[in-house]
Amino acid sequence: MSNGLTSFVPVLTGPNYLQSAPKMQAFLQTTGRWMQPMMKTCPTLVATPSNQDKVDAWNEDDTAARGSIHLRVDDSIGTAIDSKTTAKQVWDYLKDTYGKPGIPVVYQDFRAAMGISIPSDSNPIPAMDKLRAHFQTLVNLISA
Repeated sequence: MSNGLTSFVPVLTGPNYLQSAPKMQAFLQTTGRWMQPMMKTCPTLVATPSNQDKVDAWNEDDTAARGSIHLRVDDSIGTAIDSKTTAKQVWDYLKDTYGKPGIPVVYQDFRAAMGISIPSDSNPIPAMDKLRAHFQTLVNLISA
């Protein structure tokens, strides 16, 4: 991962999946490592005419995507994804395991939204944006 972009992708610890996943996806998209391994399966190698270049390109993208994801997960999660052989398998495992919010996560976001105070003596837009973001997160959590 590039040093500049690494700071935008938080380390996945489990409970922060809903915040981490979109940023990891964006990182993989900006590096050109999302479409090939996540949306397509590895091409089957054929002898004539050889498509070895396509297979090699897919494997390179898949390996880079798996490595990028692995660098931004907690060690305990890293051991669980070691057995996965493709980036798609890793991504699906993380989504299935950590993508469902629990009651504490929903309550935490609700409480954060209720704790926002809208200032009467300055521009209220930043506070309103934070409030809107928390409620959008709640909508996303509930519909997940």
